[in-house]
Amino acid sequence: APPRELINGEASATLTDYNNDAIADATINLESQSGGKVPKGCRAVWLDITATGSGATDVVDIYESSSKAVKSITLDLDGTNPGHVVGRAICDSNGNIYIDETGTVTACTIKVIGVEVN
Repeated sequence: APPRELINGEASATLTDYNNDAIADATINLESQSGGKVPKGCRAVWLDITATGSGATDVVDIYESSSKAVKSITLDLDGTNPGHVVGRAICDSNGNIYIDETGTVTACTIKVIGVEVN
């Protein structure tokens, strides 16, 4: 594929540990979590994220790495209704992203809907 080409899959790939699950701050290995559907070393991914929080100020942030230098996606939750966001998340050099939660996120689903290759 040409550099920076966006590839949309025939179907979204739901990440293994992010399928209506409670979450904690963590590095997400996209290759492993997608069952190999996301290639190692990809430049960015397009994510479809839904989540429910227990408080009015709960937040899910997606960063490029645990250094939190580059934020890609923010999902603010109101504690009552499920939140939803679709956006581009920049990956680190290994093709991983970092998820950071503020508050208590009780049900989070992350689907990869597209991959931008290097």
